[in-house]
Amino acid sequence: MAYEFEKKILSVSKLKQAKLLRPAEIAYEKPDNGVTITNKSAYFVIRDCASVTRKYVVLMCYGELKNPIELLQGKFTRAEINDFCKRAYEYVETSQLLSLILLDIKKRALLLQSQAPKTVATSVTNFNETETEEIYCDYEGSIEEQVAILEVKEEVDVITNGSYEAVCQALVEAFKPTQ
Repeated sequence: MAYEFEKKILSVSKLKQAKLLRPAEIAYEKPDNGVTITNKSAYFVIRDCASVTRKYVVLMCYGELKNPIELLQGKFTRAEINDFCKRAYEYVETSQLLSLILLDIKKRALLLQSQAPKTVATSVTNFNETETEEIYCDYEGSIEEQVAILEVKEEVDVITNGSYEAVCQALVEAFKPTQ
């Protein structure tokens, strides 16, 4: 069954597979539609491939979008966002799509934050070595990068394990619904 939230993701996709949802629904309901199947296994292969397509074509198409948050801003209504969030607690494939969207929202926020003008504080760094100090600990990356990675993980964990309201609010803020 196609939901409005997912249909709108498919509508902005450039992939040819974005048009597979309706044929997959038909093939799932009637695998022998338009063909003669002489092999019992073929019937079930067609049906099950259609089932996988119904569940995951939206995730694939969303994953291929460049700048999906910007592309989808203003496309959804608040009701569609609420319905999507509610279904994410019921269906694995919807939950996976929601997780990907939340990750993109956070990455976008971090990107915008990193592009903001920064003030550089000047300080004197002590380069004297002590025997108890771990002098190589910061070499693999800056503290800011390590903190940013942890913040993304913590934010996604909080939202995906958080309340329905928090999840919906994150999507509303990102997508700026029409109603």
